[in-house]
Amino acid sequence: MTFPVLKKIKNLPEDTREKLRLKIRARAIENTKITIILAQKDINTFSEEDLEIIIADEERKIKDKMKSMSVMGVLAFFGLSLF
Repeated sequence: MTFPVLKKIKNLPEDTREKLRLKIRARAIENTKITIILAQKDINTFSEEDLEIIIADEERKIKDKMKSMSVMGVLAFFGLSLF
């Protein structure tokens, strides 16, 4: 099932989509750091592969949240614009 916001994002200019992808990744990394800190774990105890899995899960959560937003809402959430 494709959500309307995801279809509209695919129609955005390539540079805007790339910026959005990078912002999602950065937010996922920050969320991962917070999760690890709250779990009182040391980030160095995780392998690179484990961190990648956790970050990918955070990216999925962010994308799931985006499904309920408008395209402009998504861009505003990440501080992006079309211009």
